Amino acid sequence: MVTSIAKPPMSTTPAGEPIPDPNREDSDGASMPRLLVSFRYLLVLAFLGSLFLPLLAYRSSPASGAAIPSPQESFLWNCVYGAVALAALAGFYLLLLKLEPHVSKCCLRGSRSRLRAVSQ
Repeated sequence: MVTSIAKPPMSTTPAGEPIPDPNREDSDGASMPRLLVSFRYLLVLAFLGSLFLPLLAYRSSPASGAAIPSPQESFLWNCVYGAVALAALAGFYLLLLKLEPHVSKCCLRGSRSRLRAVSQ
């Protein structure tokens, strides 16, 4: 005798729904959409690349007739530059976290006004 075993459907969040995050809600109770989180990570990655690109460009093209620095001096210079770059990256990330709720509210207001205009 064959019986069918019906499993309940999995509970997943569709791609268009926002990520529930109690720390990131606007006045209407809407949460941060996934697109803004992905865009934040993309901006951080681009900013990280733009921070370390000058270091790589400078170190890969020495000036003609210039003295080659010792390995210790080069390592120290690279570490100081890296520390400054990481501090700038942390500041940029914190700035993005503070700007996300404002961007989310602006996007929600714009989409609601467009929906109202289309429905009328």
